[in-house]
Amino acid sequence: MKIVVPNKRIGVGVSGGMDSMVLLNLLMEQKKDITVINIDHCIRGADSKSDSDFVEEFCNNNNILCLRFEVDVLSQCRLTRESVELCARNLRYEIFNRLLDEKKVDIIALAHHADDNIETVLMRIFRGTGIKGLKGILDSERFIHPLINYTKQDIENYATKNNIQYVTDSTNFESEYTRNYIRNEIIPTIKKKFEGAEKGILRLIDNAKETFDYIERNLIPIKKTDNALYFDIDNFQKSHSAIQKNGILKLFEELGVIKDIETRHLEYIISLAQKSNNACLDLPYGVTAVKEYDKLLFMKKSFDTFEPTLFDIEKEYIFDGERISFVLEDKIVKGRSFDPEKIPADAVIRKRQEGDIFKKCNGRTKKLSDYLTDIKMPKRLRDRLLVVASGKQVLIILGVEISDIVKVDKNTKNIYAIKKETI
Repeated sequence: MKIVVPNKRIGVGVSGGMDSMVLLNLLMEQKKDITVINIDHCIRGADSKSDSDFVEEFCNNNNILCLRFEVDVLSQCRLTRESVELCARNLRYEIFNRLLDEKKVDIIALAHHADDNIETVLMRIFRGTGIKGLKGILDSERFIHPLINYTKQDIENYATKNNIQYVTDSTNFESEYTRNYIRNEIIPTIKKKFEGAEKGILRLIDNAKETFDYIERNLIPIKKTDNALYFDIDNFQKSHSAIQKNGILKLFEELGVIKDIETRHLEYIISLAQKSNNACLDLPYGVTAVKEYDKLLFMKKSFDTFEPTLFDIEKEYIFDGERISFVLEDKIVKGRSFDPEKIPADAVIRKRQEGDIFKKCNGRTKKLSDYLTDIKMPKRLRDRLLVVASGKQVLIILGVEISDIVKVDKNTKNIYAIKKETI
Protein backbone atom coordinates (compact mmCIF):
# COMPACT_ATOMS: atom_id res chain seq x y z
CA MET A 1 0.00 0.00 0.00
CA LYS A 2 1.24 3.46 -0.88
CA ILE A 3 -0.18 6.79 0.20
CA VAL A 4 0.60 10.32 -0.91
CA VAL A 5 0.52 13.03 1.76
CA PRO A 6 1.87 16.59 1.88
CA ASN A 7 5.09 17.56 3.63
CA LYS A 8 3.35 19.28 6.52
CA ARG A 9 2.88 18.75 10.24
CA ILE A 10 0.27 16.02 10.05
CA GLY A 11 -2.22 15.36 12.84
CA VAL A 12 -3.39 11.75 12.64
CA GLY A 13 -6.72 10.71 14.11
CA VAL A 14 -5.90 7.42 15.84
CA SER A 15 -8.47 5.42 17.79
CA GLY A 16 -6.30 2.32 18.10
CA GLY A 17 -8.40 0.38 15.60
CA MET A 18 -6.97 -1.43 12.58
CA ASP A 19 -7.63 1.34 10.04
CA SER A 20 -6.03 4.17 12.00
CA MET A 21 -3.07 2.03 13.13
CA VAL A 22 -2.35 1.05 9.50
CA LEU A 23 -2.52 4.73 8.49
CA LEU A 24 -0.15 5.63 11.33
CA ASN A 25 2.26 2.87 10.27
CA LEU A 26 2.29 4.09 6.64
CA LEU A 27 3.02 7.66 7.77
CA MET A 28 5.79 6.45 10.08
CA GLU A 29 7.37 4.57 7.16
CA GLN A 30 7.49 7.83 5.21
CA LYS A 31 9.09 9.54 8.26
CA LYS A 32 6.48 12.28 8.25
CA ASP A 33 6.17 14.94 10.95
CA ILE A 34 3.37 13.26 12.91
CA THR A 35 1.22 14.22 15.89
CA VAL A 36 -1.27 11.58 17.00
CA ILE A 37 -4.71 12.80 18.08
CA ASN A 38 -6.64 10.33 20.22
CA ILE A 39 -10.19 11.08 21.39
CA ASP A 40 -11.94 8.93 24.01
CA HIS A 41 -15.69 9.40 23.52
CA CYS A 42 -16.41 7.88 26.97
CA ILE A 43 -19.10 5.66 25.47
CA ARG A 44 -17.62 2.26 26.44
CA GLY A 45 -16.26 3.14 29.86
CA ALA A 46 -13.11 1.23 30.82
CA ASP A 47 -12.83 -0.35 27.36
CA SER A 48 -12.51 2.98 25.54
CA LYS A 49 -10.03 4.22 28.16
CA SER A 50 -8.00 1.05 27.59
CA ASP A 51 -7.96 1.75 23.83
CA SER A 52 -6.61 5.25 24.47
CA ASP A 53 -3.98 3.81 26.83
CA PHE A 54 -2.91 1.47 24.01
CA VAL A 55 -2.50 4.40 21.59
CA GLU A 56 -0.58 6.50 24.11
CA GLU A 57 1.76 3.62 24.98
CA PHE A 58 2.42 2.95 21.28
CA CYS A 59 3.29 6.62 20.75
CA ASN A 60 5.59 6.70 23.78
CA ASN A 61 7.42 3.60 22.54
CA ASN A 62 7.87 5.15 19.10
CA ASN A 63 8.73 8.70 20.22
CA ILE A 64 5.56 10.21 18.71
CA LEU A 65 3.73 13.13 20.30
CA CYS A 66 0.25 12.01 21.37
CA LEU A 67 -2.49 14.51 22.16
CA ARG A 68 -5.14 12.72 24.18
CA PHE A 69 -8.66 14.06 24.75
CA GLU A 70 -11.87 12.94 26.44
CA VAL A 71 -15.40 13.99 25.42
CA ASP A 72 -18.56 12.90 27.20
CA VAL A 73 -20.68 12.12 24.17
CA LEU A 74 -23.65 10.57 26.00
CA SER A 75 -24.10 13.57 28.32
CA GLN A 76 -23.70 16.02 25.43
CA CYS A 77 -26.20 14.31 23.15
CA ARG A 78 -28.79 14.38 25.96
CA LEU A 79 -28.37 18.16 25.98
CA THR A 80 -28.31 18.66 22.21
CA ARG A 81 -30.78 15.86 21.37
CA GLU A 82 -28.49 14.79 18.55
CA SER A 83 -27.88 11.16 17.72
CA VAL A 84 -24.86 9.60 19.44
CA GLU A 85 -23.11 9.33 16.07
CA LEU A 86 -23.66 12.97 15.10
CA CYS A 87 -22.79 14.29 18.55
CA ALA A 88 -19.55 12.25 18.63
CA ARG A 89 -18.60 13.54 15.19
CA ASN A 90 -19.30 17.17 16.14
CA LEU A 91 -17.22 16.90 19.31
CA ARG A 92 -14.35 15.25 17.41
CA TYR A 93 -14.29 17.96 14.78
CA GLU A 94 -14.41 20.69 17.43
CA ILE A 95 -11.12 19.29 18.73
CA PHE A 96 -9.64 18.82 15.24
CA ASN A 97 -10.51 22.35 14.18
CA ARG A 98 -9.21 23.85 17.41
CA LEU A 99 -5.85 22.13 16.91
CA LEU A 100 -5.72 23.44 13.35
CA ASP A 101 -6.70 26.96 14.43
CA GLU A 102 -4.05 26.91 17.18
CA LYS A 103 -1.44 25.80 14.59
CA LYS A 104 -0.62 22.66 16.56
CA VAL A 105 -0.83 20.81 13.23
CA ASP A 106 -1.12 21.94 9.60
CA ILE A 107 -3.49 19.25 8.34
CA ILE A 108 -5.31 16.22 9.75
CA ALA A 109 -5.22 12.74 8.23
CA LEU A 110 -8.18 10.45 8.89
CA ALA A 111 -8.37 6.71 8.21
CA HIS A 112 -11.57 6.54 6.14
CA HIS A 113 -11.31 3.93 3.38
CA ALA A 114 -13.30 2.83 0.33
CA ASP A 115 -15.80 0.80 2.36
CA ASP A 116 -16.45 3.85 4.57
CA ASN A 117 -17.02 5.84 1.40
CA ILE A 118 -19.64 3.34 0.21
CA GLU A 119 -21.40 3.46 3.59
CA THR A 120 -21.39 7.26 3.52
CA VAL A 121 -22.92 7.43 0.05
CA LEU A 122 -25.61 4.87 0.92
CA MET A 123 -26.55 6.88 4.03
CA ARG A 124 -26.81 10.02 1.92
CA ILE A 125 -28.93 8.25 -0.72
CA PHE A 126 -31.38 7.09 1.96
CA ARG A 127 -31.61 10.69 3.20
CA GLY A 128 -32.26 12.08 -0.29
CA THR A 129 -28.91 13.51 -1.38
CA GLY A 130 -28.15 15.26 -4.66
CA ILE A 131 -25.19 14.83 -7.02
CA LYS A 132 -22.84 16.60 -4.62
CA GLY A 133 -23.59 14.12 -1.84
CA LEU A 134 -22.82 11.21 -4.17
CA LYS A 135 -19.21 12.42 -4.35
CA GLY A 136 -18.67 10.75 -0.98
CA ILE A 137 -15.82 11.55 1.41
CA LEU A 138 -13.59 14.30 0.03
CA ASP A 139 -10.29 15.86 1.00
CA SER A 140 -10.17 19.54 1.91
CA GLU A 141 -7.58 22.12 2.90
CA ARG A 142 -7.79 20.87 6.49
CA PHE A 143 -8.58 17.15 6.23
CA ILE A 144 -7.16 14.37 4.08
CA HIS A 145 -8.07 10.70 3.72
CA PRO A 146 -4.98 8.85 2.45
CA LEU A 147 -6.66 5.38 2.55
CA ILE A 148 -9.82 6.38 0.69
CA ASN A 149 -8.94 4.32 -2.42
CA TYR A 150 -8.17 1.15 -0.45
CA THR A 151 -10.80 -1.36 0.67
CA LYS A 152 -11.18 -2.80 4.15
CA GLN A 153 -9.76 -6.05 2.77
CA ASP A 154 -6.66 -4.24 1.50
CA ILE A 155 -6.14 -2.79 4.97
CA GLU A 156 -6.65 -6.15 6.69
CA ASN A 157 -4.14 -7.77 4.34
CA TYR A 158 -1.58 -5.04 5.07
CA ALA A 159 -2.14 -5.32 8.83
CA THR A 160 -1.63 -9.09 8.74
CA LYS A 161 1.43 -8.97 6.49
CA ASN A 162 3.11 -6.26 8.57
CA ASN A 163 2.03 -7.56 11.97
CA ILE A 164 0.27 -4.29 12.85
CA GLN A 165 -1.01 -4.24 16.42
CA TYR A 166 -4.45 -2.78 17.01
CA VAL A 167 -7.50 -2.94 19.28
CA THR A 168 -11.07 -3.80 18.31
CA ASP A 169 -14.03 -1.60 19.19
CA SER A 170 -16.80 -4.02 20.17
CA THR A 171 -19.50 -1.50 19.20
CA ASN A 172 -18.47 -1.92 15.55
CA PHE A 173 -20.37 -5.22 15.58
CA GLU A 174 -23.56 -3.71 17.02
CA SER A 175 -26.19 -2.54 14.52
CA GLU A 176 -27.84 0.03 16.77
CA TYR A 177 -26.03 2.93 15.09
CA THR A 178 -26.95 3.92 11.51
CA ARG A 179 -23.52 3.41 9.96
CA ASN A 180 -23.08 0.05 11.71
CA TYR A 181 -26.52 -1.05 10.51
CA ILE A 182 -25.57 -0.25 6.93
CA ARG A 183 -22.18 -1.96 7.38
CA ASN A 184 -23.42 -5.07 9.20
CA GLU A 185 -26.90 -5.60 7.76
CA ILE A 186 -27.52 -3.78 4.48
CA ILE A 187 -24.22 -4.15 2.61
CA PRO A 188 -23.87 -7.92 3.26
CA THR A 189 -27.45 -8.41 2.00
CA ILE A 190 -26.73 -6.35 -1.13
CA LYS A 191 -23.51 -8.29 -1.80
CA LYS A 192 -25.38 -11.61 -1.65
CA LYS A 193 -27.90 -10.44 -4.25
CA PHE A 194 -25.71 -8.28 -6.49
CA GLU A 195 -22.21 -9.45 -7.28
CA GLY A 196 -19.78 -6.56 -7.61
CA ALA A 197 -22.20 -4.07 -5.98
CA GLU A 198 -19.41 -2.34 -4.07
CA LYS A 199 -17.41 -1.72 -7.22
CA GLY A 200 -20.57 -0.38 -8.84
CA ILE A 201 -21.09 2.13 -6.02
CA LEU A 202 -17.46 3.23 -6.24
CA ARG A 203 -17.96 3.82 -9.99
CA LEU A 204 -21.06 5.87 -9.13
CA ILE A 205 -18.91 7.99 -6.80
CA ASP A 206 -16.37 8.60 -9.56
CA ASN A 207 -19.13 9.48 -12.04
CA ALA A 208 -20.71 11.87 -9.53
CA LYS A 209 -17.37 13.63 -9.04
CA GLU A 210 -17.00 14.04 -12.80
CA THR A 211 -20.59 15.26 -13.24
CA PHE A 212 -20.39 17.70 -10.36
CA ASP A 213 -17.08 19.02 -11.63
CA TYR A 214 -18.80 19.84 -14.94
CA ILE A 215 -21.70 21.53 -13.10
CA GLU A 216 -19.32 23.62 -10.99
CA ARG A 217 -17.43 24.78 -14.06
CA ASN A 218 -20.69 26.06 -15.55
CA LEU A 219 -22.29 27.69 -12.51
CA ILE A 220 -23.93 31.09 -12.86
CA PRO A 221 -21.52 33.82 -11.66
CA ILE A 222 -22.23 35.01 -8.15
CA LYS A 223 -21.99 38.79 -7.89
CA LYS A 224 -21.88 41.16 -4.92
CA THR A 225 -23.57 44.47 -4.22
CA ASP A 226 -23.87 46.40 -0.97
CA ASN A 227 -24.76 43.80 1.66
CA ALA A 228 -26.00 41.11 -0.73
CA LEU A 229 -24.92 38.38 -3.14
CA TYR A 230 -26.92 38.01 -6.34
CA PHE A 231 -27.45 36.36 -9.71
CA ASP A 232 -28.42 38.22 -12.87
CA ILE A 233 -32.04 37.17 -13.41
CA ASP A 234 -31.58 36.72 -17.16
CA ASN A 235 -28.64 34.32 -16.76
CA PHE A 236 -30.39 32.51 -13.95
CA GLN A 237 -33.60 31.87 -15.86
CA LYS A 238 -31.76 30.70 -18.98
CA SER A 239 -29.83 28.07 -17.01
CA HIS A 240 -30.76 24.42 -16.55
CA SER A 241 -32.41 23.62 -13.20
CA ALA A 242 -29.35 21.59 -12.11
CA ILE A 243 -27.17 24.67 -12.67
CA GLN A 244 -29.69 26.86 -10.87
CA LYS A 245 -29.94 24.61 -7.81
CA ASN A 246 -26.23 24.01 -7.43
CA GLY A 247 -25.56 27.70 -8.01
CA ILE A 248 -27.93 28.54 -5.15
CA LEU A 249 -26.18 26.02 -2.87
CA LYS A 250 -22.80 27.54 -3.78
CA LEU A 251 -24.11 31.02 -2.95
CA PHE A 252 -25.40 29.78 0.41
CA GLU A 253 -21.94 28.40 1.16
CA GLU A 254 -20.52 31.87 0.54
CA LEU A 255 -23.04 33.20 3.06
CA GLY A 256 -21.77 30.61 5.55
CA VAL A 257 -24.81 28.32 5.31
CA ILE A 258 -23.86 24.72 4.55
CA LYS A 259 -26.82 22.69 5.84
CA ASP A 260 -30.61 22.62 6.16
CA ILE A 261 -31.19 23.91 2.62
CA GLU A 262 -33.76 21.50 1.27
CA THR A 263 -35.08 20.80 -2.23
CA ARG A 264 -38.26 22.75 -1.42
CA HIS A 265 -36.17 25.83 -0.61
CA LEU A 266 -34.39 25.57 -3.96
CA GLU A 267 -37.70 25.26 -5.79
CA TYR A 268 -39.15 28.26 -3.93
CA ILE A 269 -36.12 30.35 -4.97
CA ILE A 270 -36.38 29.28 -8.61
CA SER A 271 -40.06 30.29 -8.66
CA LEU A 272 -39.17 33.61 -6.96
CA ALA A 273 -37.22 34.62 -10.08
CA GLN A 274 -40.51 34.65 -12.01
CA LYS A 275 -42.44 36.81 -9.54
CA SER A 276 -42.95 40.58 -9.49
CA ASN A 277 -40.32 43.10 -8.38
CA ASN A 278 -39.56 43.18 -4.62
CA ALA A 279 -41.09 39.74 -4.03
CA CYS A 280 -39.15 38.13 -1.21
CA LEU A 281 -38.66 34.81 0.55
CA ASP A 282 -37.48 34.02 4.09
CA LEU A 283 -35.04 31.12 4.23
CA PRO A 284 -33.11 29.20 6.94
CA TYR A 285 -30.41 30.93 9.03
CA GLY A 286 -31.89 34.40 8.61
CA VAL A 287 -31.29 34.54 4.85
CA THR A 288 -33.74 36.51 2.71
CA ALA A 289 -34.04 36.18 -1.07
CA VAL A 290 -35.44 39.13 -3.03
CA LYS A 291 -36.26 39.69 -6.68
CA GLU A 292 -35.01 43.20 -7.34
CA TYR A 293 -35.36 44.46 -10.89
CA ASP A 294 -32.86 42.39 -12.90
CA LYS A 295 -31.29 40.69 -9.87
CA LEU A 296 -32.05 37.73 -7.62
CA LEU A 297 -30.49 38.83 -4.32
CA PHE A 298 -29.64 36.96 -1.14
CA MET A 299 -28.68 38.57 2.15
CA LYS A 300 -28.60 37.80 5.84
CA LYS A 301 -31.08 39.77 7.87
CA SER A 302 -29.64 42.56 9.98
CA PHE A 303 -30.77 42.50 13.58
CA ASP A 304 -28.86 45.66 14.50
CA THR A 305 -30.77 48.25 16.51
CA PHE A 306 -30.05 51.95 16.74
CA GLU A 307 -31.50 54.10 19.49
CA PRO A 308 -32.19 57.74 18.50
CA THR A 309 -29.43 59.99 19.84
CA LEU A 310 -28.84 63.75 19.74
CA PHE A 311 -26.76 64.79 16.75
CA ASP A 312 -23.18 65.69 17.69
CA ILE A 313 -20.83 66.59 14.87
CA GLU A 314 -17.81 65.54 16.98
CA LYS A 315 -19.02 61.99 17.58
CA GLU A 316 -18.82 58.75 15.60
CA TYR A 317 -21.83 56.49 15.13
CA ILE A 318 -21.69 52.72 14.53
CA PHE A 319 -24.48 50.90 12.74
CA ASP A 320 -24.80 47.81 10.55
CA GLY A 321 -21.06 47.27 10.13
CA GLU A 322 -20.31 50.92 9.28
CA ARG A 323 -18.69 53.80 11.14
CA ILE A 324 -20.23 57.22 10.40
CA SER A 325 -18.40 60.44 11.23
CA PHE A 326 -18.34 64.09 10.10
CA VAL A 327 -15.20 65.77 8.76
CA LEU A 328 -14.28 69.35 7.92
CA GLU A 329 -13.77 69.85 4.17
CA ASP A 330 -12.55 72.65 1.92
CA LYS A 331 -14.82 71.74 -0.98
CA ILE A 332 -18.36 70.55 -1.61
CA VAL A 333 -18.97 66.83 -2.08
CA LYS A 334 -22.32 66.19 -3.77
CA GLY A 335 -24.82 64.51 -1.49
CA ARG A 336 -22.46 64.57 1.51
CA SER A 337 -21.57 68.20 2.29
CA PHE A 338 -23.72 70.33 4.62
CA ASP A 339 -23.71 73.46 6.75
CA PRO A 340 -23.65 72.38 10.43
CA GLU A 341 -24.98 75.74 11.63
CA LYS A 342 -28.28 75.00 9.87
CA ILE A 343 -28.91 71.87 11.93
CA PRO A 344 -31.33 72.59 14.85
CA ALA A 345 -30.34 71.82 18.43
CA ASP A 346 -33.08 69.16 18.71
CA ALA A 347 -31.81 67.18 15.69
CA VAL A 348 -31.22 63.46 16.27
CA ILE A 349 -29.63 60.60 14.39
CA ARG A 350 -32.07 57.70 14.03
CA LYS A 351 -33.53 55.14 11.66
CA ARG A 352 -36.19 56.35 9.25
CA GLN A 353 -39.78 56.46 10.53
CA GLU A 354 -43.27 56.42 9.12
CA GLY A 355 -44.33 59.96 8.18
CA ASP A 356 -40.81 61.32 7.58
CA ILE A 357 -40.58 64.10 4.99
CA PHE A 358 -37.62 65.28 2.92
CA LYS A 359 -36.88 68.40 0.84
CA LYS A 360 -34.40 67.66 -1.91
CA CYS A 361 -31.83 70.35 -2.82
CA ASN A 362 -33.62 72.88 -5.03
CA GLY A 363 -36.67 70.63 -4.98
CA ARG A 364 -40.00 70.32 -3.24
CA THR A 365 -40.86 68.58 0.01
CA LYS A 366 -42.26 65.06 -0.26
CA LYS A 367 -42.57 61.91 1.81
CA LEU A 368 -39.18 60.31 2.45
CA SER A 369 -40.56 56.99 1.20
CA ASP A 370 -41.59 58.62 -2.08
CA TYR A 371 -38.15 60.18 -2.49
CA LEU A 372 -36.47 56.82 -1.93
CA THR A 373 -38.81 55.30 -4.52
CA ASP A 374 -37.91 58.08 -6.96
CA ILE A 375 -34.21 57.28 -6.69
CA LYS A 376 -35.03 53.54 -6.95
CA MET A 377 -33.49 52.62 -3.62
CA PRO A 378 -34.25 48.92 -3.00
CA LYS A 379 -36.52 48.17 -0.05
CA ARG A 380 -33.83 45.89 1.43
CA LEU A 381 -31.58 48.95 1.91
CA ARG A 382 -34.15 51.36 3.30
CA ASP A 383 -34.27 49.86 6.79
CA ARG A 384 -30.49 50.06 6.94
CA LEU A 385 -30.53 53.85 6.53
CA LEU A 386 -29.76 56.36 9.25
CA VAL A 387 -31.01 59.93 8.98
CA VAL A 388 -30.43 63.21 10.78
CA ALA A 389 -33.86 64.63 11.54
CA SER A 390 -35.65 67.34 13.46
CA GLY A 391 -39.05 65.90 14.27
CA LYS A 392 -40.34 64.38 11.03
CA GLN A 393 -38.20 66.70 8.88
CA VAL A 394 -35.25 64.71 7.53
CA LEU A 395 -32.20 66.93 7.14
CA ILE A 396 -29.66 64.37 5.97
CA ILE A 397 -30.07 60.85 4.58
CA LEU A 398 -26.64 59.64 5.67
CA GLY A 399 -24.60 58.50 2.72
CA VAL A 400 -27.37 59.30 0.22
CA GLU A 401 -28.44 62.95 0.06
CA ILE A 402 -28.54 66.30 1.85
CA SER A 403 -31.76 68.28 2.36
CA ASP A 404 -32.15 71.72 0.83
CA ILE A 405 -32.56 72.93 4.41
CA VAL A 406 -28.91 72.28 5.37
CA LYS A 407 -27.19 72.75 2.03
CA VAL A 408 -23.99 74.76 1.71
CA ASP A 409 -24.44 78.31 0.40
CA LYS A 410 -22.47 81.56 0.13
CA ASN A 411 -22.96 82.28 3.83
CA THR A 412 -21.60 78.92 5.01
CA LYS A 413 -18.60 79.34 7.27
CA ASN A 414 -17.55 75.70 7.64
CA ILE A 415 -18.27 72.87 5.22
CA TYR A 416 -18.68 69.43 6.78
CA ALA A 417 -19.06 66.15 4.92
CA ILE A 418 -20.31 62.71 5.93
CA LYS A 419 -17.72 59.95 6.08
CA LYS A 420 -18.82 56.27 6.05
CA GLU A 421 -16.36 53.44 6.60
CA THR A 422 -16.88 49.69 6.70
CA ILE A 423 -15.67 48.12 9.94
